[in-house]
Amino acid sequence: MIILADTNILIQIADQNGIFHDIVPQSIRLLEAEGHVIAFNSQIKREFLSVTERQPGKGPGNNGLGFSKEESANWIRIFQTSIQYLPERPTSDSIFDQLHASYGGGRKVHDLNLVAFMLASRIEIILTINAQDFSRYQPDGIRVLTPQEAVQSGGLI
Repeated sequence: MIILADTNILIQIADQNGIFHDIVPQSIRLLEAEGHVIAFNSQIKREFLSVTERQPGKGPGNNGLGFSKEESANWIRIFQTSIQYLPERPTSDSIFDQLHASYGGGRKVHDLNLVAFMLASRIEIILTINAQDFSRYQPDGIRVLTPQEAVQSGGLI
């Protein structure tokens, strides 16, 4: 089964000082050992670059890492060799419009777009640190999994 890794998962891998830096790779190893494929898409790539290249203490959540563009690009190359990189799906946009009609956008528009991508790609699970960001989409067929849940249960619960 393919599991979409949220942006915060990739950030925690790259951030040596991240509070989830140790548990995220552990959860990924457990999931991959069960035969699951961890993946990301172009939106997650763009969000990763935005956070990693932003200066610390700047931007939403004050979560910049202050990486150079070369460091950030190197991390993307690493992820593209160790995590499956998925192309955009033509049907994502129409699914997004349907979801937007139900939920609206605002600050959650990026999460909504990931859910549309997941539905278009037939991906049922997102691995994320922020489960509450996606919990409202569970009736649409999205399952939310945190690294802590994966480690506590020894893989996919």
